[in-house]
Amino acid sequence: GSSTEALSFFNKMVANGVQPDAPTFTILMGAYLKGGKPEMVEGVFKKMEEHNAVPDVRVFSVLFKALGMASDGAKVMTYLREMIHTWKVEPDTGIYSAVMGALELNGLTADSEALFNASPQKDSSARATMEREQKKAGVASPYLSFADQTKAGQLGLDLRGLYPVFAKVVIRSCLNSLDDANHVSGRKVTFVVCSPGSMADDAMRKHPDRGLVIELYNFLKGPMNMGTRLTVKNNKITAQLQ
Repeated sequence: GSSTEALSFFNKMVANGVQPDAPTFTILMGAYLKGGKPEMVEGVFKKMEEHNAVPDVRVFSVLFKALGMASDGAKVMTYLREMIHTWKVEPDTGIYSAVMGALELNGLTADSEALFNASPQKDSSARATMEREQKKAGVASPYLSFADQTKAGQLGLDLRGLYPVFAKVVIRSCLNSLDDANHVSGRKVTFVVCSPGSMADDAMRKHPDRGLVIELYNFLKGPMNMGTRLTVKNNKITAQLQ
């Protein structure tokens, strides 16, 4: 398989005196991940120190995804702190998506939401990073647009440009805030979904609109328990609130 070939190539490099660097480790770790052996990725990451290789954002992205798939979600925050404080690598939206995805995959939704609003890095968070990148792309913050629409008596969330895991946390946070306000019974909320463009996960790039709509529909139907109150039209999902 690809992981066996990648490991063989890696061993030949080392045997020939070639020093492996971060891209080399990214390829090897990615091969194990794609080969269905996520539990092997952490061991490869630990070998970087032996070879004096410095991990970069791509290395950590693969590591976080692998930890989630290997049911080692509890280790994710430890490695995130190591990434920021030891290696001085600044997380971007891709990293936060990978970390939050690993936490969500292991049922650690409270940790995922906490990270979205406050990260181990001072004056930063997944939400702040997301909104900073959205501003550069000319997309309004979903929180601000949601607050404005709520005041106007119309409920809607613009989720364009968000990673799926970000969209889920935004949905959960905003719906919980509506529940707390206790004034939404019988009203409808519309989720606008479309192609996240360059911010999309690889799996979403072929059919980003359809893929993201389906993923968020299943999220609302299952974990958010709205199965009988959903309608879908084009890139919009409408939910009837109780």
